[in-house]
Amino acid sequence: MNGGQIVLLATYLLASAVLVGSGIPLYRRKVGRNNWFGLRTKFTMSDDPTWYAANRVTGRWLIITGIGTGLSGVGGILAGMNEVESATLVTGGMLTGISLTVFASLAEQRRVVEERDQADVNDVDARQQM
Repeated sequence: MNGGQIVLLATYLLASAVLVGSGIPLYRRKVGRNNWFGLRTKFTMSDDPTWYAANRVTGRWLIITGIGTGLSGVGGILAGMNEVESATLVTGGMLTGISLTVFASLAEQRRVVEERDQADVNDVDARQQM
């Protein structure tokens, strides 16, 4: 292993640790609504159930992406890839993981909002029938 590969491996492992470390508190619902950390949209910032549901999914996908980043980084270097090949593998994996994180989180947000809105409609219908 040459110096460039050591630097890349350290970078991959650091990125992996940041992703996993960021994902754990979100997944465990330890982060309340705030302006700095988590999936912040008009809907997630409007109520706690939407915030926690969407950010639990965000956390799960950040953890998965972080583990994948670390494994692909180590695997690429152990497989004998050069720096460019290894960086391409890890960057592609990270971009895919982050994209899946965003899509899955927004889908969960949408599910919770639609469920909430449907419950509101049902409450109005029930009151009107009384």
